[in-house]
Amino acid sequence: MIAMSMNREIEALKKRLARVAPIAKPPKLSMNVYQEGQGEPIESPWVLNLMVENRPIQEDI
Repeated sequence: MIAMSMNREIEALKKRLARVAPIAKPPKLSMNVYQEGQGEPIESPWVLNLMVENRPIQEDI
């Protein structure tokens, strides 16, 4: 008798989850790669900005 009650409760929770799950959609994460002086960072909590610095060329090593 307890097992039937538990099964009913589990089935009800599964149905509820099936209705709620499609609503929750994660944000799209992206990465913005740009070279120093040739791009702008994108202001968003879901964007990782990566600036590639220009290193000076050293002729005498």
